[in-house]
Amino acid sequence: MKCSRCGKAAEQSGALFCPFCGAPLAGEACPSVPAGAAELLEKAARQKTNQKKLALLRQACEQYPDCLAVQEEWLFQQKLPTTPTDALDYDRIKCHLLQMYLTPEDYAPEQLAHRRSELFGDPQLLRCLALAPSPEGYSAHYLERICREYIQVFLMGSNEYMPRLMGFRLERDPARALARPTARMLLAMEADPGLTPEQRQQLTAAFRQAFHAECGGNMSWLEKALVQDERH
Repeated sequence: MKCSRCGKAAEQSGALFCPFCGAPLAGEACPSVPAGAAELLEKAARQKTNQKKLALLRQACEQYPDCLAVQEEWLFQQKLPTTPTDALDYDRIKCHLLQMYLTPEDYAPEQLAHRRSELFGDPQLLRCLALAPSPEGYSAHYLERICREYIQVFLMGSNEYMPRLMGFRLERDPARALARPTARMLLAMEADPGLTPEQRQQLTAAFRQAFHAECGGNMSWLEKALVQDERH
C-alpha cells in the first residue's frame, strides 16, 4: 500500500499509518481523517519552529479530539523542546525512551521503571489505542514508529556509530555500522525483567522490523552481532 503523502510503500501488513511520514493510509481498516484535521497536520509538519508546530497540533486536538491521526501526532510531539534549555533534554523526544536499552547504566531503577511505564502506558498512548479500530494493530504500528525514529535520530544521527567528516558519512553501510548497538539493545529488551513476556516480544519484533526498514533489509550483520554478544 502506497502513501498518498510521500509515495513510499508501507512494508508492515495492515499498517494504518505510513511508517515514513506518519500520514494515514487508505484502506477499510484505517480511520478516516477529516479534511480539516489533515490540513492542520500538513501545516504543522511544514513548520520550522516547535512553538508553531505545537500550537497547530493543540488546535487540531481541540477541534478533532476523536481523530486518531491527530492524537498520535500529539503523542509523539507533545514534549518537543521550545527553548534552548529544553533542547538539552533528549527526553523531550519521544523515541529517546529506548535509550534505556543502549545505556541502562545511565538510569536508576526508578528511572527505568518510569520509562517502561511511559513506553507502554502513556495516557496519550492509551487514548490512541481506544480510538484505534484494532488496538493490537495500532500497538505494533506505534512500537515500530518509535523504534524507527530512535534509529534515525539516535543511531544514524550519532557520530559514534555513523561518523562523519565535513558532513559526509565515513561508513556508508548502516546495516554494518549499527549492528552492534542494535544487537545490544535487542538483547537488553529480551532480558528486561520489568516488561511482560508479551511486551518483550512486541518490542523486539518492532525493533527488528525497524532495523530492517531503515538499513536496507540487510540483517546479516545484525545476526552476526547477536551471536557474538550472546556468547559473551
